[in-house]
Amino acid sequence: MLAFAFTLLLAATSVFAAPKHGRGCGTTPLSEEVAKAEDDFSRLLEKNGFENSNLTIGRSYFNPPIEVPVYWHVIRKDGTYTGGSLTATEIAKQIRVLNRAFSPAHITFKLERTDYTTNTAWFNSLGPENSINTAAKNMLHRGGKNVLNVYSTGFVTGSGEGLLGYATLPYQYAGNPKDDGVVILHSSLPGGSTVPFNLGYHHPGTGTRVV
Repeated sequence: MLAFAFTLLLAATSVFAAPKHGRGCGTTPLSEEVAKAEDDFSRLLEKNGFENSNLTIGRSYFNPPIEVPVYWHVIRKDGTYTGGSLTATEIAKQIRVLNRAFSPAHITFKLERTDYTTNTAWFNSLGPENSINTAAKNMLHRGGKNVLNVYSTGFVTGSGEGLLGYATLPYQYAGNPKDDGVVILHSSLPGGSTVPFNLGYHHPGTGTRVV
């Protein structure tokens, strides 16, 4: 059911490559991946009682409501804000933005746990489909397909340089469960230093957009 909820949102949004200058999203599916996601989306619509042609985001909802456990993984290079460290208050603000965005669909997010990993290489170089992405998620990922794993990091160098965030798509879960989740720039949370992408959603922002 959670995979359906996330697919529902993805169907209503487009994804963009990271611009050469500035910040962007790193989730850029190929045409065959888009076709696969659309096929899965159509099947999930039918399974959950929605009519594809009549679906309107914001008017469709789940009954009973869905509560999504969230495991937040702070990947930092040191204990400072510029080094990626986030406070409980900063994370709670992002959760509130998520809940406002998904409330029309009767989906809520509940923070279950926050952990902190101090690793300069991970903070600087975590990015889509690289070895650090694999190592970090293999160590930190929690729960199954009913939970949301969020990784906040720095995107300084490598395949993640310049990104606001990236995410896996719901249909990819079965092939690599530990890769599931979203990775976001730590300074794009509400009130963060990456202006104008600091409202917790996109555009401007990133947390809600990537979910």
